[in-house]
Amino acid sequence: MFALLVIALIFYVIAKVGLWFEDKGDEEIRTSNTTTIGTIIKTGSWKGSYAIAEYWVNGKRYERKAGAPSSYIYTGEHYIIMYQADKPFNSLLDFTRQVFLKDEVTDSTTGTIVYKDWATVEFNYNVNGRAFRRWQKYPEGKKLSKGETYTVEYLVDNPNVSILKIY
Repeated sequence: MFALLVIALIFYVIAKVGLWFEDKGDEEIRTSNTTTIGTIIKTGSWKGSYAIAEYWVNGKRYERKAGAPSSYIYTGEHYIIMYQADKPFNSLLDFTRQVFLKDEVTDSTTGTIVYKDWATVEFNYNVNGRAFRRWQKYPEGKKLSKGETYTVEYLVDNPNVSILKIY
C-alpha cells in the first residue's frame, strides 16, 4: 500500500513540474511580445478538436498544433500567433484573435450571442437570408452575455468564416 502511495506521489509531482514548465514557457512567449499571422492548414478531431497553423518568421516556416475551441475552425482562417523572439518555434496559437487579411473581401452583419461559457460564445447571424452559426473563443476577463448583439464580419465568398467583433 505504501509503495502505491509513493508511486502516485511521484506521478503527481512529475505532472505538477510539467505544468509549471509549460506555464513558464507560455509566459516567456507572452512577454516576448512578438506576433505574426498564422493560417490554419489542417483541422481534426483526436482526443478533442485540434487545428494546425502554419506561420513564417524571418523567411522560415513553422507549424503550431493547438486544441481548437470547437470544430468550427476552418482551413484557411487566420489567427494571431505569439512566439518567442529568440525561439520562433516556441509559439501559441491565439484563438481569441482571428483576423482577415487585407486582400480578403469581407462584409458585415449583426450577430446575436445564443450561448456563452467561460471561454467561448456561440452566435447566430444571417447573410442574404441564410442563417449561420459559429463558435468563437473570447479573451479572459471579457464580459459577455447571452442575447447581446455585435457586428459580425464575414468572408463574402464563404460566410461560414466570420468574426464576432467583441473588442
